[in-house]
Amino acid sequence: RSGSGSGRTGGRVASGRSGSGGTHAASLQTSRSQHVELKPGDFAAEPPSQRSGGPPAAATFRPAERCPEGRQGGSSSSGSGRSSTFGNVPPLPDGPPVQVDLSELVVDRVRKALVDRGGTQGIHAFISRLRRGHDDVSSKVTVHELEAVLNDIGVNMSRKDLVVLLAAIDMGDDGGVTLDEFVMAIRGPTSSRRCKLIDAAFTFLDRAGRGVVKMDEVVERFSTSHHPDAVGGRVSSLSAASNFRAQFGDKDTLSRTDFMEYYQNVSAAVSSDDYFEFLIRGAWRIAGIIDSEAWSGGITHPRILVTYQTGLQNTVVLKSDSGIDVSDTPQVLAQLRKQGVRNVARIEVG
Repeated sequence: RSGSGSGRTGGRVASGRSGSGGTHAASLQTSRSQHVELKPGDFAAEPPSQRSGGPPAAATFRPAERCPEGRQGGSSSSGSGRSSTFGNVPPLPDGPPVQVDLSELVVDRVRKALVDRGGTQGIHAFISRLRRGHDDVSSKVTVHELEAVLNDIGVNMSRKDLVVLLAAIDMGDDGGVTLDEFVMAIRGPTSSRRCKLIDAAFTFLDRAGRGVVKMDEVVERFSTSHHPDAVGGRVSSLSAASNFRAQFGDKDTLSRTDFMEYYQNVSAAVSSDDYFEFLIRGAWRIAGIIDSEAWSGGITHPRILVTYQTGLQNTVVLKSDSGIDVSDTPQVLAQLRKQGVRNVARIEVG
């Protein structure tokens, strides 16, 4: 029962949801179903007195206490709490400021998503599709085209995240990212060692020295068992062959530039230089040491994977000045013995 002006209520205090804005508020409900909306934290109820022989005293409300200026909540009135200003904090050792750059983390996460979706060829598939919409590498990459290309290859990113990606790549802060800048950022730098491997592999294919190789010949000479996704068990050797051919569209010939572009993109998905060399050598059956002298007509020195009778393995470079036919097993074994390699159980061309 509610008496006018009596200061008492016969209702109850309940919590509910405000009809506006979706915010929570305490609701004082009287016997006449009237509601008084209270904002959380603005008021605090005092506990009713426990007088005997009558109903509890009416609930009265007072403003909630706020933390004194300069002290955090929960600190004692003695002032032992930490000051909210920078003046009363533990000292740090002297040293230069730490630079925080999240740009590479953003780009690396996108790179990983492309590899997760398309394997080692995921980055190449993405970049190839992106290039189709640009006649000039200096033209700007837009959020709209990134969204379309990513959706086409099955990678979903929100426009907000794509804006963040372009901002992370825009190191010049000029308000735009060119296609060339974008490609370089997504695939990252290619080491000198890998570039030499790629260049040497194409030279090995282009024995006529024309600068281009027929696509049918490239596919025929490609060892699908050394396709990186086949090695990793992601696809079969048969699928690897068709996947490799598809990366170059309907081209009849393969140029050195096309070959370099493909393997630079694949390189972005391979962390180890040694493993990348293994993939290149295996895919094109290259046995010799790759260097400028060897690929300009000099002698190549084959690498042989030696398995010993103990089960241990080691890679040995054959050092014959007259050249070695690695398909001639007795000749290889004889050369290994000359080099002091004994107790050989099995050999493989590396």
